Amino acid sequence: MMLLLASVFALQLNFDRAEIPTVETRVARTEAGQFYPLEKGFQGDKPFGFALQPGAELSFVLREFNANCLHNGRIHLSTEQQQQLLDASATIQLSATYALTEQTCAYESFDWQGEVQVQATPLQDDLPVTPAVTPLRDAPWQPQPQQQQPTVYGWAQTDADGKLIAHYSSQPHIAVPAYSLSKTFIAAAAALLIERHSVTEILALSIASLIPECEQASWQRTTLRDALNMRTGHYHQTTASADESAEAMINDFFLVTSHAEKIRHACSYPAQQSASPAPFVYQSSATYLLATALQTGLQQNRFGELEGLHSDRRLDQLLYDNLWDPLQLSPLAYSIDSTKDARAQIWGGYGLSLLPGDLVALARFVQHDPMELGFAEILARPDLATPVPGNESLRYRASIWFWQDPASEQWYPFLSGYGGIIVVFLDSRHLYYLVSDQHDHRFADVIRDFQRWQTELAP
Repeated sequence: MMLLLASVFALQLNFDRAEIPTVETRVARTEAGQFYPLEKGFQGDKPFGFALQPGAELSFVLREFNANCLHNGRIHLSTEQQQQLLDASATIQLSATYALTEQTCAYESFDWQGEVQVQATPLQDDLPVTPAVTPLRDAPWQPQPQQQQPTVYGWAQTDADGKLIAHYSSQPHIAVPAYSLSKTFIAAAAALLIERHSVTEILALSIASLIPECEQASWQRTTLRDALNMRTGHYHQTTASADESAEAMINDFFLVTSHAEKIRHACSYPAQQSASPAPFVYQSSATYLLATALQTGLQQNRFGELEGLHSDRRLDQLLYDNLWDPLQLSPLAYSIDSTKDARAQIWGGYGLSLLPGDLVALARFVQHDPMELGFAEILARPDLATPVPGNESLRYRASIWFWQDPASEQWYPFLSGYGGIIVVFLDSRHLYYLVSDQHDHRFADVIRDFQRWQTELAP
């Protein structure tokens, strides 16, 4: 990380809406006029958590309680007020306005604006800053997404070793929900990380051996690897998204807040008498089973000594210490969500908030697999992925999707999240991402446009 000269302040923010929590936090303002938050994760919880974001204004994001929807906003300080902030030698009080701006939520948006009281106390500190992101308008390749008005989109280029060469983004400082990208960045990453450093083949352990609530005898035959691959053999329907979008999944899994409620639903799916191996059936509850088994295994020391890892009994802290910190993710990324009870069970398959730079850093980690966790082999072997019933051009393995271009018959690995979130691995050195809330995951035209651009660059 770089160190920039900055003025650092302790802030207290009091909004005129009861839904927005009163916040005490720290922020730095560089000589170039950019604000950077210094606190990790979200403050407050219900109905919204609050976090500041980097940018030319005091930007913030609200995260919906028990969900992954994000609502971005800005606090407007006049030029005179910003100068007052820089010149302050003691606590000052400012009255400012705020408004919600961009929102990434497929089912809800708010037209909120009003007044906020800002109390600022100058401090002394240095400021760690993540690498700069270049505006997309300055990129040598201008992808044209098929989606109308996406929240943010962009692309990144690396060298052969995975070092970032360039990242171009339409909105580099906006907060975005990861939704089911978390299945890769949280659940799969944690499972493969623990497997890599354990003497135990943890993915071969049964669900029942780590989750006593799964009482059906059939869960003894279902492994953690099966849950990672969405092939538990426990389901109601194989039709695409039938289990995932069922009323029972929504009411008894997504909307409930406690671990007891979520695990009850996750364990309730009946075993099906189907050909072995089990078919692919997409269920966020399966990822919850995996995350629960991993967290239980850590807490009960079932995985033995994890040599070479900063080990922790909490699944989120294990990721923060061993992946987030080395990747130098933003404070916002330290926001892995969990159940609202004493166990605080990590959801695993959703509940992560990121800046575009964080998304690219985690995607690059998957793409280049610097810790040799197995992601590189997964990306390179679509032939080992499971066909998706009813769609011969789609496959799935270990949280990663594969799409076959009918024109070239080439398989493209990609990540997919609720509402219209995609990360496409275009080749070994380029990736493309888009976040929207229009339930539109198309990217074929972007791939073909990228191929045309690469052809133009060829000697």
